[in-house]
Amino acid sequence: MANIIFAGVGGQGLVLTTRVVVEAAFDAGLDVSGSDVYGLAQRGGTVWGMVRIGHKYFSPLVPKGQVDYLVAMEQLEGLRWLGHLAPKAKAILNRYQAYPTPILLEKEDYPEDIPGIFQKAGHQVQDIDAPGLAKELGNIRLANTILVGALSKHLEIPEESWLKAISANVPPKTIDLNIKAFQEARKL
Repeated sequence: MANIIFAGVGGQGLVLTTRVVVEAAFDAGLDVSGSDVYGLAQRGGTVWGMVRIGHKYFSPLVPKGQVDYLVAMEQLEGLRWLGHLAPKAKAILNRYQAYPTPILLEKEDYPEDIPGIFQKAGHQVQDIDAPGLAKELGNIRLANTILVGALSKHLEIPEESWLKAISANVPPKTIDLNIKAFQEARKL
């Protein structure tokens, strides 16, 4: 049904995000497996997660060229996975940009028009200002839930499974706000 990669930098809630997707799919009765790589997260480094939904897989790792959905929590980190996307894959790109050291030291330039790069490669792009919407809703930390909401529109998982997974994984005092962020993102 779906092979998904999440790409971001440490501190964006990527581990929580992959957990929500895995639990929502599991609650819906789907075969699902997932993994995260987050060792560099403490220093704001590269993090990624992979989720495979809908078939019995022997590995949660998505083979190169078979990614159906890329959720880029940070644009440059998403661009690093461009070569892993299947033809006509969907890229959900957060407008957030974090500058790695070579860019901060002015040894490299941050790529311009990352959504355009994905489109030129033949992929569908949904460009989302998740931090902006999160700020409007009252908590910048909602950006990852907004991206999950955008992804949820493309997966055959009932909304109630998503809401259960969100409620089980976010801090209790933020459940209502996370659910609102999720539902607002589904309207985008």
